[in-house]
Amino acid sequence: RQLGQQLGHVRADQMGAELVEGSDLRVVDGRVAMRTTTGYTPIDVIYRRVDDNYLDPLSFVPDSILGVAFSSDGARLLSASPDGAVRLWDVAARKEIRQVKGPVSRVRSVAFSPDGSRVASGAEDGLIHLWDAVSGSELGRLLGHAGDVSSLAFSRAGHRLASGSADGTVLM
Repeated sequence: RQLGQQLGHVRADQMGAELVEGSDLRVVDGRVAMRTTTGYTPIDVIYRRVDDNYLDPLSFVPDSILGVAFSSDGARLLSASPDGAVRLWDVAARKEIRQVKGPVSRVRSVAFSPDGSRVASGAEDGLIHLWDAVSGSELGRLLGHAGDVSSLAFSRAGHRLASGSADGTVLM
């Protein structure tokens, strides 16, 4: 067990990530924050370490869920799935609310618009899908990446969407 903890620290160090326990996380001003020695600091990404095989910084297991995003109020969570589905969760109830699926293989990244009305999902085929968060209907598709869409972020006003890809490009 001690060796496993040491390996976890090494992996977190390689990834530039902090190791925290669930009791160190809370929603502050509508954002997930972690407890530090100076108070709570907002965070943007949460990696869940299931076991040593499911969080390796050098080669992630392809069938793990990599993309997650909280709504700005912290009440809903999106998860990106290897089967091409984007799942919307009620955080308090810990239940799936809805599932949307486009004609893609693995979904790598997800994001909520700041007002929570729209969802963006990025996949390994380079496509970005926009969804209505209430109805689940597809609003459109964005092209431009030649590789996995690994990150998505809406602007604070929600009028722009930035995307990062394994092909080395960032598009807006």
